[in-house]
Amino acid sequence: MEKKIADIDKPDFYLVSSESDNFIEPRSCWVIGRITAGACADSLLVRIDPPIIGQPYGLGAEDITEVILAPRLQGDSLFPVHRWPLHVYIFRYLKKGIRAGDTLTKDEVEMLPWSEIHPTKEAAIEAMKPFEKYKRR
Repeated sequence: MEKKIADIDKPDFYLVSSESDNFIEPRSCWVIGRITAGACADSLLVRIDPPIIGQPYGLGAEDITEVILAPRLQGDSLFPVHRWPLHVYIFRYLKKGIRAGDTLTKDEVEMLPWSEIHPTKEAAIEAMKPFEKYKRR
């Protein structure tokens, strides 16, 4: 996923989930690189914005700014994405200093809500419209 100079600040895709009202708002995602998470060799380490609030995960004031994504449905792939939206598992890693190319065991990751990625922010917003009524105010 090589980027042109003009696209450096442009997110690679957007992450949303109807599984949790904390994930209904789209998060911009920037690819860091491939990673292996548990049995998922086809995984991707990404930086996200806005971060996920860390307190519900026992992190106190430390927020989650990077997550690992893996295809959720058999036959789907992140390398490359063949259809949008792509349904993904989201994992947070439990050890510090993770980099692209690393291999993590299943004990070194924690699954977050099932999600999907979209190529544009507009597509992500549109996909979550039916779930807006469930969002906490």
